[in-house]
Amino acid sequence: MCFCSACGTTQTWKNTKVSGNFRGHLQGIDIDNGKIYFSQTFNLIRTDANGNIERIVDAEYHHGDICIADGKLYCAVNKGKFNQDPKKNLAKNFVYVYNLDLICLDIIPINNMPEGLGAIEYHNGKFYLGGGCYKEEKTFKIFQFSKDFKFEKTYEIPVGNSLLGVQTLARAHGKFWLGCYTIKGDKFHLWEADDNFNIIKKHKERGDVGIAEVNQSNATLMIGVNGAIDKKYHEKNYARHTSGVKLIKIKENEK
Repeated sequence: MCFCSACGTTQTWKNTKVSGNFRGHLQGIDIDNGKIYFSQTFNLIRTDANGNIERIVDAEYHHGDICIADGKLYCAVNKGKFNQDPKKNLAKNFVYVYNLDLICLDIIPINNMPEGLGAIEYHNGKFYLGGGCYKEEKTFKIFQFSKDFKFEKTYEIPVGNSLLGVQTLARAHGKFWLGCYTIKGDKFHLWEADDNFNIIKKHKERGDVGIAEVNQSNATLMIGVNGAIDKKYHEKNYARHTSGVKLIKIKENEK
């Protein structure tokens, strides 16, 4: 049995595949009350614990990572460009707020992330937002906001082996977890950080399309799984992907 930290109830979780395939790829996951929520670039999806779709809604490009807090789902959205020169300010960032039936309740503009908003997490009364990284930058940034999205603080993280900043954020087992794309040949996509986003370890797991805590007692994470159906991918014709989740145990012997 696993403990669903988001809802305070016991729930059996397992590796799960969502029925169907979807335009664009998986961007983020979260869990609440025995349900799994998926952000799929152009769709938001709610399934049961077995991956059976209960609700699916269309979403504007680019719906990214998600988190659930106080009975609402928050999604990181950039309608502009990612990973561009921050001086050009080509991102158009928003946090979309939904109820858990995936009905949009509010759209909140985010003005100080010029490299693009893609990742979001809520912890202890604060929102943490991350996103893209311009190729010439030596660090990527996590931005701390109040519960009502007033900017408070910036954390800078050395780029290291990452590529294009941070894709997903989660709080689990007393740590922050970052899912990152990485340079070719590097498989350490899952980064573990302390409360000030100092990197503690890098793990040889994905995590760059979704992370959620499923068991507080035995260091288990749920991570998103993305699979391509059609390899064609360009601006007007996004590849269709399958999606799912798998459970992983955090290893102590990572770098």
